[in-house]
Amino acid sequence: AGKSLTTNGSVLSWALTSLFNAQTFDYTGSTQQFTVPSTGSLAFVFLWGAGGSGATDNSGNGDSGGGGGGCCFGIFPLSELGSANETINISIGEGGYRSGNDQGGEAGGNSTFGTSSQSFYMKANGGEGGQRTSTGGRGGQIYDLGYATAGSSLIGGFAGGQGGNHAVVGDT
Repeated sequence: AGKSLTTNGSVLSWALTSLFNAQTFDYTGSTQQFTVPSTGSLAFVFLWGAGGSGATDNSGNGDSGGGGGGCCFGIFPLSELGSANETINISIGEGGYRSGNDQGGEAGGNSTFGTSSQSFYMKANGGEGGQRTSTGGRGGQIYDLGYATAGSSLIGGFAGGQGGNHAVVGDT
C-alpha cells in the first residue's frame, strides 16, 4: 500500500510512492484557501515572503539589490488545523517592483498561513527594496509565528538575506 521494491538486476531500491499530497500556492493578489485533507496525519507548511526589488541610482551612488523574503515552516498534526475539508486562509506576497531607472526598490509582500487569532498562524515578511545609496535592502523577517504546543507542532524559520551593494568608484 504505497510502497514499492524494485531492482535493476544489481541494485535493490525501496520507495514510498504515495508519501505526499502536495499543494502549491502562487501570488494571485487575492486570499486563497487551503483545504484540510481528510486523509493523512501531518501537514508540512513552507512559507516564503516575497523578495524586494533592486534600486538604480544614475547620479553616481551605485545600484543595490533588494532583500530576500523571510521563510518559515510548520509541521502540524492535521487535527490542529481543524476538521477535514475546513479551509485555512493563505496570502502570498507579491515581489517588489521598480517602475523605472534612478529609483529606490520596492519591498516584497508578506505571506501568511491562517489568521493571527489561530494557534498555527505563520507570517513570512517580504524583503526590503534596495536603496539608492548603494545599500542593499534588508532581508524579510519572520516575527509572527504561532506558538507550538510541546510534542505536537514544530514551527521555525529564517530571515531573508540582505541585497547586495554596488558602490561606484570615481575616476582617479
